[in-house]
Amino acid sequence: MSVPLSYGQFTNFNSGSDGSDGALNVTVTTNVDLPPDGIFHYTTITISNGATLKFNRNALNTPVYLLAQGDITILGDINVSGKNSTVAGIGEGGPGGFDGGAPGFGPLLPGAGQGAWGWPRR
Repeated sequence: MSVPLSYGQFTNFNSGSDGSDGALNVTVTTNVDLPPDGIFHYTTITISNGATLKFNRNALNTPVYLLAQGDITILGDINVSGKNSTVAGIGEGGPGGFDGGAPGFGPLLPGAGQGAWGWPRR
């Protein structure tokens, strides 16, 4: 059973945030170090138009959790993308994501995922 709410009626929601990280106000591209558990406890979150919030992975590579006690306003971007692979290494996944594979080398360059002999054959 659902009960429709009319305009102007709101329900209370408790995200579990204790507010210990204070208010987050992002006005330019900002990189934030992820805490060991991946959980941020903000009072409010504001990401301004044209601003981007990015995260640096932690040692356990946990996902990002943004909790707030009050309003959350996102007019910009939240970016949890990984990094591109390099000739010497794999593509590092974003926070909570898996790393990619190694780049191609020698005569076996990256392809369409059909293996060295073009399987499956068509």
